[in-house]
Parts: sequence; structure tokens; C-alpha cells
Amino acid sequence: PLTLLIILFEIGDVYYHNGNINGSISYFRKVLELDPSFEFALQHITWAHRDIQDTKEMVRYAKMHVAHSSAERNYRDLIWAFSSDGQFDKAMETYDHAISLFPRSSSTTTWGISQWKGKILDLTGKYNEAEHAFRSLIDPIKSKKNTAVGYNGLFWHYMLMGQFEKTEKSFRDWRKEMPGNLRKRYPRHFDIWDDMRMKQAKSQDTFKQ
Repeated sequence: PLTLLIILFEIGDVYYHNGNINGSISYFRKVLELDPSFEFALQHITWAHRDIQDTKEMVRYAKMHVAHSSAERNYRDLIWAFSSDGQFDKAMETYDHAISLFPRSSSTTTWGISQWKGKILDLTGKYNEAEHAFRSLIDPIKSKKNTAVGYNGLFWHYMLMGQFEKTEKSFRDWRKEMPGNLRKRYPRHFDIWDDMRMKQAKSQDTFKQ
């Protein structure tokens, strides 16, 4: 019965968003026992296992989700799952298949898959190739969304490399491509950026002394 499925899912959803991850998983499982194709339950149980770092189960449910619904965000979750589980070859294989289906990212946020080639390359220590992958997304004429994703990828890449000036430039370029109140929508970017600037200023002050 659809009503029962919705009630069970809503209870799990409340648990999930209140930080009771394990409690939410038990309700999402109940939903899937009744309807293995219930998309929101597949999505949320994948995220829940991500949040508790159970990568094997994250992979299992992400694969089930893609089998039932081949949306871009579901491929994104599967690529993320394989990467989290250290299955980088499968992550790249999934990315290659997904990008053939969605050659332009549908979003400037984390839903898109276009950023994941660079991410996988960074995770496997192929830093020059990762930089090239992010830069290849930057083409404002063809796709402003992919361009924003490219600058965002470079921001995190250069931060990983400890290259402050390049991180700063990528952050500013990303902000130019993104509309609205970014500090409200992406607080983590700004928190990390503010922290980096503070550390850089302290480092310069120490050097001057």
C-alpha cells in the first residue's frame, strides 16, 4: 500500500535529517522490503550508508538505485560509492559510461557527474591529469554550468596541493559563475576559504617577524 510506504519513508527521513542514521536505515529497509524500486528510499539508504562510512552497503544500494532509475544524480552516487570503497577502476568505468549519457552536467552543485573524473584522478594521485580534467570543463560559451563545476573542482584541487594563489583565483572565478548568496548556499566553501586566508595571513606575519 502506497500510504504505508510513504509513512515508513517519512519516519526514516525524519530520523535521517535529525542525525539518527542507523534508525533511518531500518525504516528505509522496511520500505524496500515492500517495494524494492521505491526511489527515495534507495537514494536515502545510499546516503545513510555513506554517512556511516559503510562503503560496501553504499555500493550495493547505489547499484540498485541506478538499476531502477538511471538519472544523473544516481550515477553520481554510484561513482561516489565506488570511489569511497577504493574501487577506482570501477568508479572511472562508471563515470565514462555516465558521461556518455550526460555529456553536460545538469547542475552546478554536487549533483553533477562532470566533476568526478578530476576527483577520481586526485584520489589516485594523478594530480596533473586531475587538473587537466577540471580545466577541460571550463568553457563559458558551451556550458556555464560545467564551467562553474570546473572552477569548483580546481578550487578543491589546488587546496589539496597547498597552492594558495591558485586556490584563491579558482575561488574567485567560481564565484563569478555562480548566482545568488553563495555564502548561504555553500557555507563549507567559505568556512574553509576563510580558514585558509587566516592561516596564510598568520604565516606571512610570522615570516615578516
